[in-house]
Amino acid sequence: MILNSIATETSENVFHALSQNLSVTSEIVQELIDLMELKQKTSRLCLHLSKESPLHQSVIVTSSKFQNNRHFHPDKFETIYPLQGQARLNLFDSSFKRTSSSLLSRKDIVSATIQPKEIHNFEILTETFVFLEISPGPFTNNSTVYV
Repeated sequence: MILNSIATETSENVFHALSQNLSVTSEIVQELIDLMELKQKTSRLCLHLSKESPLHQSVIVTSSKFQNNRHFHPDKFETIYPLQGQARLNLFDSSFKRTSSSLLSRKDIVSATIQPKEIHNFEILTETFVFLEISPGPFTNNSTVYV
């Protein structure tokens, strides 16, 4: 398993890179997909070295089988770059009425930035959706609020 030689598993299906000089290959992405399918849980390879890093970059693999609840980030933006598959990014107002919806795929929308406090979720449209997420760190228990 390549993941074990390049990263440390810090919680179930969450890996932190051992080095900042890491190239993410298709083999690594496939391992993340295999883990997600095996454990029925989203998998993540954090390219930053720790939760305290000032910039977080993560390759995330999720599935249409998993629910992505509405949430927001009180103090942080996040930018999503789809790598494989398709998802719909939904934005909501404070009464949870959907205000916009965008199809995310490498072919259509190659990046989307979500502002702080913007309520959102993802509808995964393909069996697997792989994306790069970039946001400022550090990560805390209050970084994501589910609504």
